[in-house]
Amino acid sequence: MKHLVCLLLILSHFAVFGQGKKDIVKYQIKTKTEHKADYKDGNGKLLMDEYYIYDNKGNTIQESTYDKFGKPEKEIKYFFDENNLLEKEEEYNAKGKLIKMTIYTYNEKGLKTSKKEYDSNNKLLVEKTYTYEYY
Repeated sequence: MKHLVCLLLILSHFAVFGQGKKDIVKYQIKTKTEHKADYKDGNGKLLMDEYYIYDNKGNTIQESTYDKFGKPEKEIKYFFDENNLLEKEEEYNAKGKLIKMTIYTYNEKGLKTSKKEYDSNNKLLVEKTYTYEYY
């Protein structure tokens, strides 16, 4: 019985979190909304928790998160190039003000070569570079 319960828990985990890019494209999912009911600190009322928008290639192009009261917390927009590589992320606060932007670059093989994070004033905060050694 104990093993059956463990197996059911494992399988339910995959069923709940199994929506990868292939499933999003296969089922033509445009948006996904997640709701949460907080019984510990709240009244158990079902509130918006996360909201995702996808493009027709299965890429997440917008992600919105909400606080424990269901109020907007932040929004991230994702931009992809013609090769389906993530070029840019823009992060906005609850009032819709840009707070951070991240730019990615890639080499001719499609491998990431840099990641640069900027603040709302376009000031470079962090730069990360990637190099590769090939066989």
